Amino acid sequence: MRSTRSWLPTGRAGARGEGAALGAATMVVFALVVVAAIGFFGGFAKVDVGAMGLSYGGGPFESNHFQGVKVPSDGRFFNGMADSLVELPTSTRNYLVAPQSDRGDRPGSDVITVQTSDQVNVDWGVNVNFRLNRDPATVQRFWETIGKNYGAGGCLTDDPGSCKGWDKMLDQKFRTQLEQALRDATAAFTFDQLNGNQANQRKVAQAVGAGLKDDIGRASGGEFFCGPLPEGCPDLQLSVISFTPHDAQVATAIANAKAAGQEKARQENLALAADAQARAISKVAKALQAAGPDYVLLQILQQHPDKLPQFWVLNPGQAVTVPAAPAGR
Repeated sequence: MRSTRSWLPTGRAGARGEGAALGAATMVVFALVVVAAIGFFGGFAKVDVGAMGLSYGGGPFESNHFQGVKVPSDGRFFNGMADSLVELPTSTRNYLVAPQSDRGDRPGSDVITVQTSDQVNVDWGVNVNFRLNRDPATVQRFWETIGKNYGAGGCLTDDPGSCKGWDKMLDQKFRTQLEQALRDATAAFTFDQLNGNQANQRKVAQAVGAGLKDDIGRASGGEFFCGPLPEGCPDLQLSVISFTPHDAQVATAIANAKAAGQEKARQENLALAADAQARAISKVAKALQAAGPDYVLLQILQQHPDKLPQFWVLNPGQAVTVPAAPAGR
């Protein structure tokens, strides 16, 4: 029988094979360590100023769950490996409706058109100052019921790309209630009471600001938006940017009618003044007629005291000679 020999790596070749295997294993271990380190150190986070952070667990070894609220004063903290941190703006924000192109929250020229009590369409430009409610439980409920659906997290800078979800949420949840509140408040005044009357325009703004917080709360399911003052959850603040008639022709007609009314009133006032003057002249004439010449003489003497006659006081029984007036007098 032919004998067989097994082929086993020996000597220098075998050593090279074992070294290569050991090197590969080392590289794998090193890669795992690096990945673990990146995951560990990447789990640290901090909350930006003017924001509130909501920490949610979602790592490979845990379930998705809410872990707590973080604020800027917490500094850098360990949020967790593969866990998420949702940052929401809690600083004062504004929602701007402006007729100037590309100035407001909606692109292009933007106004809110409503009707006055006398059925005149008017355009409002307004600015609403507000902030997110800073109560931790309320912020969590806002995110889980509304914000998450719109992807409204972030929006902490002026970068438009980071605010798309936030802007969409405001446009659908905030804007709708603002329009209704402005519609109700405007209907309490006529066009003439509002046009050019800043005091009444401020009354409309105050009425909208006072009710808007509650209106949004009822529609969205919570007191999520507050006024800009730091304590508690005050009313939202609204200021008027512009107020104009929606239809220029209607505005011209109203202005002309107002001018005609003012001219009519002026003519009526002139007629009343002339009538009063005529009655006064008639009364004077009657009084003069009743007083006779003596009244006329008295008026002349009061206005021309140099024409008063001279009087002499005579003792009883004393004679007096009155000289004749000079010729020509």
